[in-house]
Amino acid sequence: NLPFAAHTFNLGPYVRCLLHRDSLNWPRGICPVIVFGDFDHTTSGQFIMVEPKVVLELQHGDVFVFLSSLLTHGNAPLREGEERMSWTCWMAGGLMRWIAAGHQLVNQLTTRAQQSKYAAKVEEWRKKGRDSLLTFKDLCARVGESVES
Repeated sequence: NLPFAAHTFNLGPYVRCLLHRDSLNWPRGICPVIVFGDFDHTTSGQFIMVEPKVVLELQHGDVFVFLSSLLTHGNAPLREGEERMSWTCWMAGGLMRWIAAGHQLVNQLTTRAQQSKYAAKVEEWRKKGRDSLLTFKDLCARVGESVES
């Protein structure tokens, strides 16, 4: 039992993911990525996140969790003869809309009361999502570091 409705097994064996953002995923939904393969993580296959300007050297067996709908991401190409695969878990935004709509499609909300209840749930989730994101300053405060460090 995992808290993710969808899984993608990228079994390549030469998996390369071009830069993209998973805009249909639930924005608050974390996306764990598990990396497998025989490759030199210091010279190829690095995980790239555009907006924070971060490149991670994930190696075989590493697990990384991020917000795939909010960050443009992908990975660097492999060198000849290397293999890289991944297992990614995610939550579809449409499924969350269905839950917020009382387990029905949004276009089936025909009364004002149903639409108002749905709008209130969406706003509640939007606020929780916004409140759960940390600024760099907030993150530093949580780990006890100064911003200047």
